[in-house]
Amino acid sequence: ATLWLCVLLGIYVCDGASKQRQWRDASSEKYFDEGLPSARFSHSMTFEPESKLLLLFGGQSGTYGLLNDMFVFDYWERSSTNVSAVSLEIPGPRTCSGIAAANGKVYIFGGADDETVLGDLLCFIPSELSWNNLTYTGPAPTARRNLGLAAAPAPGNDTGDWLYVFGGIDADQALLGDLVGFDPVARRWHVLPQEQPP
Repeated sequence: ATLWLCVLLGIYVCDGASKQRQWRDASSEKYFDEGLPSARFSHSMTFEPESKLLLLFGGQSGTYGLLNDMFVFDYWERSSTNVSAVSLEIPGPRTCSGIAAANGKVYIFGGADDETVLGDLLCFIPSELSWNNLTYTGPAPTARRNLGLAAAPAPGNDTGDWLYVFGGIDADQALLGDLVGFDPVARRWHVLPQEQPP
């Protein structure tokens, strides 16, 4: 397996199949035909296993302020795509959002812009390099930033993965400890019971 690490000024790659298993700076290698993202912090990053793509979204730059660009890295094809340059529908800029891949799609929840803590759920389809506006039912999580977002098997006998939102910081700067699940097929939120919340 190949591990990726995106830091402030570059991208580092560790080839798990190599005997040395050492990190190397891939920023200077000509893997990425459209170059690297600008230096940033508080961005979101995930790996989508079906398409084998690494995706980076948003964050904040000392030069450009809040960002809403999405970069898609394909290590095997030695290519990168700045989706913001080819997609007509682009989410607003944000930092500290949660990101996770489930069932061939990438989901982003929450975060914050310059004025507001956000509570929207966004869907990116890597195979189409496009964003999809989601409508959903059920008790959605409150707006939050610095949250945990993960994909894991659905409870019960359902097929496919659900998304799970845990914790974060709300608009009143309160720490949250709730757990909410999202069924991407039914497009419905579910508040999940916690017998002993952390």
